[in-house]
Amino acid sequence: GLAKSLAEDYTIDNSLRFNDGDSASLSKTFSSAGNQKTFTISLWMKKGALGTSEGIFNPTVGGDGANESIFGFNNTDDLKFYDSGGNRGYLITTQLFRDVGAWYHIVIAVDTTESVAADRIKMYINGSQVTAFSTETYPTLNQDLGWGAAQAHYIGRNGHGASGYFDGYFAEFYFVDGTALDADDF
Repeated sequence: GLAKSLAEDYTIDNSLRFNDGDSASLSKTFSSAGNQKTFTISLWMKKGALGTSEGIFNPTVGGDGANESIFGFNNTDDLKFYDSGGNRGYLITTQLFRDVGAWYHIVIAVDTTESVAADRIKMYINGSQVTAFSTETYPTLNQDLGWGAAQAHYIGRNGHGASGYFDGYFAEFYFVDGTALDADDF
């Protein structure tokens, strides 16, 4: 299938190694807000640790743990995309990510202007859209999310506090402002 051949046939060059014990992360602070209703996150990643809560790409919006935006792994090795502070969306995959030898291509396409709630956040793993979630709540129509705010955004850790460091590899990491793209666009 597409999902298997995409991951097996694609060569990953120039990845960055993140070691959670070194508190490794990258950050970018946007000088002005982008489109917080429509955007895409795309990356290739390979996990290096299991059973830990790890941040992938998180803004500091809220910064207090009660009003936050989180894209990362739970300590149960499922993937979550979460934005609190109202009806902003919360997805947790039923799929577990426990193969530390495999590269995964992950795409999160967000467009809260979509009239159908389930079209407001689309998640793709290795080219296939994820449709099985243990938690599945979508943002309200035209809701602004934390990503793209004029705040610091972190790759490889949580946005609030210095915690949730990622252990593994990232490559071809993209944040596309203003467009919700499908996995086959990458």
